[in-house]
Amino acid sequence: MAELDRDKTRDQLGDTVHLEGHRAALVIAVVFIGYSSAFAQNVVHNARGFECGFIYEKTKNGKSGDASCSYTGETVFSSASRSLPRNEHCYTKNVFSYEDFNLQIDLAASKVVWDREDGLAPFAFTRMVEYYMRTEKIGKEEATRRVAEPRPVMKQVTYDILGIHKGDEFVSQDPITQALPKKLRNMPVYTLTFGRNDGNSLFTLFVPDDGANGNSILSRYWADGTSSWVSMRFGKCRVLRQPGR
Repeated sequence: MAELDRDKTRDQLGDTVHLEGHRAALVIAVVFIGYSSAFAQNVVHNARGFECGFIYEKTKNGKSGDASCSYTGETVFSSASRSLPRNEHCYTKNVFSYEDFNLQIDLAASKVVWDREDGLAPFAFTRMVEYYMRTEKIGKEEATRRVAEPRPVMKQVTYDILGIHKGDEFVSQDPITQALPKKLRNMPVYTLTFGRNDGNSLFTLFVPDDGANGNSILSRYWADGTSSWVSMRFGKCRVLRQPGR
């Protein structure tokens, strides 16, 4: 009986803590919404375009900024040499080869010019040269030529901007103090869709206008009849201002 009483007390305490947590979260949400509503009217969207880079860190333990997620990640991202657990939804590419994207976005012209560059990170290039020398019994010069041989890929593509949404986000953290900013404000954010009106060549670009940080997200959506997934690139965008702004 005493054990049942203890269990009941624990459940009641758990419910109380859970309820208090909800109340605290609700208070914070109300405060944030109040601040957001008050400062949203001061947000000015004055971008005429963006310059964006989605670039691999070309070191052995660097960030690729390249990830993909799916509800069926264990199916989509598993291969003969890699098995993703069933409860893992996302797969992040390690740095070895790289694929860098540079984007020039002109809002007035409704165009996105996409430059692409790919290759091997320096440490990976050296490793591949050594691999060819060892496995194919060839000299360093020939091995280097093979590794450096360019692949036939399209280096530049121009896309149409199909839609743009101008919104705002509450700035909840000062980048230096990591605390709530002393001067509360909202910042402009932009969400663009661009691509071509054929097949599934549609991309989404999210750009927060937060000054020097410019942490942006480029995404594309896929499906193969049995699964769907989203590929994402994390990088930075510079906001190009309207003249005199």
